[in-house]
Amino acid sequence: MWWAEKSLSRLSMLPTDAMNLVMIMDHAARFGMAAQVENLAPLRNYATSLLKGNRPSQDCSGKIISNTRFVVLEPGQVKPEVLEAVQQALLDDASIEALYLKRGAREPPTLHIKPLGLSYQGSNIYLVCVFKGLPEGKLASLPLHRFQSAKATWEDLRTPDGFEMNSFEVKRSLISQKSEHPTQLKLRISQTLYERLDENALTADQQLQPTADGWWLMTGSLPLSQGLEAMAFEPRGGAGGSRAG
Repeated sequence: MWWAEKSLSRLSMLPTDAMNLVMIMDHAARFGMAAQVENLAPLRNYATSLLKGNRPSQDCSGKIISNTRFVVLEPGQVKPEVLEAVQQALLDDASIEALYLKRGAREPPTLHIKPLGLSYQGSNIYLVCVFKGLPEGKLASLPLHRFQSAKATWEDLRTPDGFEMNSFEVKRSLISQKSEHPTQLKLRISQTLYERLDENALTADQQLQPTADGWWLMTGSLPLSQGLEAMAFEPRGGAGGSRAG
């Protein structure tokens, strides 16, 4: 939007916006979008040039980095031509024919797929779709790095009625969300986890109350999901330091 809203005669970017853009692109490149960031190299280079300034003493390009406390898996290798074919199908509301190597399979079968949307999760890119042979009403989420090839096909599949990328059906397929609506949570958490959640809340309606034995009681509401269960039921003494109430 920044690029489109400015005529060439008014092409400019604030240094703070340039810093934001470089931070976003560097972070995206670490989490599976290196090829896409490379395609935007002219825009990134322009932003970087603003951070470098006119003199060495003005160079701020080395003052921002992308990092995380957690171990980050290397991103799955997505073939650029596969991503391009999927993106074009999304733009055209069309279908593709693809060779998809399922985990554990020896040979990739040919799938007739209707792309519905893309989800960037951690280090991987997932395609939300339906394909021929999938039970009626079911959605699939397929990691793009398992695609051997993809190309346009003339035979189009129908988009499910009322499909939305933010729907519960999509979240159930993508992130194993198990409840459509928020569920009331009650967690007994350690002092360490309290200090973390006091700064970065787990839910918008989070409440933290001390207990008599040195632990804390956290209450709030959140849809049930695989990630929530992994945190809530981690054994005492682990990194999470929480137990379900």
